[in-house]
Amino acid sequence: MNPAGGVGVLGVGVHLPPAVRRNDAWSATVVAGWADAQARRMAAVRAAPPLATAGGRAAVAAMLADADDPFEGGVERHILAADATATDMEAAAATAALAAAGVEPGEIDLVLAHSAVPEYLLSNPACELHHRLGLAPACLTVEVQASAYSFLAQLALAAPMIASGRARRALLVQSTAVSRLLPADDQVAARIGDAATAVVVGPVGPGHGVVGDYHRTDGSHPRTLIASVPGGRWYDGRSIMHVGDADGARHSFAGSVDQGGEAIAGALAAAGLTAADVGLLAVHHATAWIGEVMRRHAGLDRARTIDLYPRTGYVFSTSIPLALAAAVETGALADGDVAVLVAAGTGMVYGATVLRWGRGRS
Repeated sequence: MNPAGGVGVLGVGVHLPPAVRRNDAWSATVVAGWADAQARRMAAVRAAPPLATAGGRAAVAAMLADADDPFEGGVERHILAADATATDMEAAAATAALAAAGVEPGEIDLVLAHSAVPEYLLSNPACELHHRLGLAPACLTVEVQASAYSFLAQLALAAPMIASGRARRALLVQSTAVSRLLPADDQVAARIGDAATAVVVGPVGPGHGVVGDYHRTDGSHPRTLIASVPGGRWYDGRSIMHVGDADGARHSFAGSVDQGGEAIAGALAAAGLTAADVGLLAVHHATAWIGEVMRRHAGLDRARTIDLYPRTGYVFSTSIPLALAAAVETGALADGDVAVLVAAGTGMVYGATVLRWGRGRS
């Protein structure tokens, strides 16, 4: 146990598939069709009554600013090879995370994983990862499914286990291979990328690590972004990713900035900190603009943001670990900095976690 200390990040690992699909991968005819459809959608948005909240209006304004770009700020995205699997990506990211943390596989007591597109249903895909990494049989290994919120959910589950002494170090793994679920000429394919990330979590010094969090559930629109046969269930035929509830998707989109502001305020209050203390805001990037719009809406004037959407697209639960790795690499996140992590996952769960970065004196 580490009763006088905290629970924080010891290392982050990233794997992006080597194949990159750039905007010129689609023909001019296909892109023109996307642009026409987008123009009709944006015309409907402009004609709609103004939203009631400041966050909703900020979200709409940001969306309209990209109205003429059918790629909505995307430039490139990584795509998993046909002969590779999500577990391949996860094993690469996990190996990198263990090396960054200076932790041996045998020192991991807990694995919490999220594979957005596993190879099989009715199985625990994290067990194959456990085997690949050569982890100990006593290491509890489970899948945690919270869609794009899965990393923050994993962190919320792992931290108290480590703090209580039930586990010493945990490996949190996330992957997405949603390109498997999209026709190549679907406009959504231009917004989606494949990736895997992993985060080693363990004891850190007093005042470091997780210092506050805030989690909320809203199940009123559970089928906004889903994988199934359109109009049916996944087992009715070939499943693809699509919006299953258009009204619900619009409701969720309109509320995304307000929910982020609520979550940031709640997590900072739990941590006993203020907006002025925040050095980095890491948001799961479903759009190119969400991080900056949320930063301004929440009044995080001193916070830096990391915008990876142009070169990765939307990568679900890997977004925040990718941002943390990039922030460390570029110097945007240093020891002692306060980082606020914000996410939402369809279903839906949304919230935020506050970290004081670094190990301190564990």
